Amino acid sequence: MTAGCSRSHTYANHTSISLPRYVSSPYGILSLIQSNQSGTETIVEEWLTKKYEGIISRIVRRRKEDLKLPNHLMGHQRLYLQLCFRNVSDLLTVRRDVAPLAIANGAKRDAVDAYAEVVNATIDASTRIEIDGDFGDDQDAETQGTAAGGRDRDPRDAIIDIREYDVPYYLRVAIDNEMRVGLWYTVAFEAGQPTIKLLAERVKRADPVIMAFDIETTKPPLKFPDQEIDQIMMISYMIDGQGYLITNREIVSEDIGDFDYTPKEGYEGPFSIYNEPDEEALIRRFFSHFQEVKPTVMATFNGDFFDFPFLATRAKVHGIDMYLEIGFQKDSEDEFKCRGCVHMDCFRWVKRDSYLPQGSQGLKAVTKAKLGYNPLELDPELMTPYVLVLISPLTLSLL
Repeated sequence: MTAGCSRSHTYANHTSISLPRYVSSPYGILSLIQSNQSGTETIVEEWLTKKYEGIISRIVRRRKEDLKLPNHLMGHQRLYLQLCFRNVSDLLTVRRDVAPLAIANGAKRDAVDAYAEVVNATIDASTRIEIDGDFGDDQDAETQGTAAGGRDRDPRDAIIDIREYDVPYYLRVAIDNEMRVGLWYTVAFEAGQPTIKLLAERVKRADPVIMAFDIETTKPPLKFPDQEIDQIMMISYMIDGQGYLITNREIVSEDIGDFDYTPKEGYEGPFSIYNEPDEEALIRRFFSHFQEVKPTVMATFNGDFFDFPFLATRAKVHGIDMYLEIGFQKDSEDEFKCRGCVHMDCFRWVKRDSYLPQGSQGLKAVTKAKLGYNPLELDPELMTPYVLVLISPLTLSLL
């Protein structure tokens, strides 16, 4: 199957466009049961080749990392069968038959089976290395006997997953051949086939504008902040190393001046302060600054669950639409996203990839574990009383 990629030439007052054809085979990838019994891949290959003769153009064995494995960080690679086709229609034909088998077989397995499978495959590989040499003949005989016994099994029972069949063809070609939108390429022909080469020197990437923000709110004693009645008393944020703090003077007892906060060498934080008369002015100031700097990456910590929903609700209370102001709104996956700015909720990374224990996934604990310094911490129950009268608001802003 061919994919088209356009190429244009401009001469004085004339522009010509050519459309070279790039040949690439659509494919899907099958995951099979891995065990210390050899021959499974061969049996499945033979069954597929016979059943789909003339439809599957070729079958390639590939080893890839499987991130679904419980111990995928050990670097163990599974053996997959890559089924290549002449066109997408043939791929869908095979997929209609194979997908139900993979779903049914996969549902019978659990994490224990997957882990045992990896252990068996790893032990089998190490065993083959140790006995290679003196007992090679005996091993070959044993392998042949195992393979012969495996032929009695139904090859359909060995298929446990099918992957990458649902990736659109043009995206599959672009991913496999490192073709990216917004980059320049030269197109040359050798024996009638196009060769595409990246022109790296022609691309100058724009520097991202990175913004991270956090809000502090009022709350009743021993209760979680209520978006309908509690207010935002502070918004702190940083844009490319420059810090900003906006205060709500209806809550904060006195004005705060500019200050520097450097908890550790390399984490310098000069802060500029905006003391606003009330919550509405605080929100409008934040949205106005967002529109001015136009960040391309927004970082929060639990922003999908707390900061963005609270900010959106409080803005709505004052007749302000957060989506119209900065473009962020909740989608069907309960995540706040914007077409012009990537939202990175760091709490999701902490839960998924940090490998910190359940009780050490709060912002303070993560800061200590990942950034290497112990931040000052204040009991949430004391935050509102302190900012009203008990201590300097400047002291609170540093916590």
